[in-house]
Amino acid sequence: MKRFINNFRSRRLLASPRCDAPVRHSLALRDEGGFTLIEVMIAVAVVTMGIVAVLGLIPVSLKSARDAKDNTLAAIIVQDVFTIVRSRFRTYNDATLPNIPETVYFDSDSNPVGAAGVNSYFQVNLTYQQTIPGLDLYRVTAVVTWPAHSLVTASTLPGNTFVTEVAKLRP
Repeated sequence: MKRFINNFRSRRLLASPRCDAPVRHSLALRDEGGFTLIEVMIAVAVVTMGIVAVLGLIPVSLKSARDAKDNTLAAIIVQDVFTIVRSRFRTYNDATLPNIPETVYFDSDSNPVGAAGVNSYFQVNLTYQQTIPGLDLYRVTAVVTWPAHSLVTASTLPGNTFVTEVAKLRP
């Protein structure tokens, strides 16, 4: 209450038409809380820069999540392909390699697709190399690239290389 009375007196003194009245500066009037326009503008600028920085990270995080998903699916696809290669190597004729196509296509959910087309997303290229001449031991290399239907050359596509050793078991 005392503060209110002092503020009231100081305002009354400022409004007084008498010349001999004591002059009070505006410090007495600044007791009220609040922000200046410059303080508000600086706060808005800092918050805006923070929001822009966070929004700039969203595309990067989405790309990282998509790349992680594609890498995981590529590993799962190659694991399935290597399982098929191993099972066919057990039953192939000694004169030829097993009947496994050198290029296999899969969709974005890792389901096999017959040929390159609109639905193909992953392309798996298989190569066979006999590691020791005279033995039925082969190194099978699978290079997975995606997207399979891209117009970009294969050397610039993202991809992974997987290698396994496969042997024909003799009875």
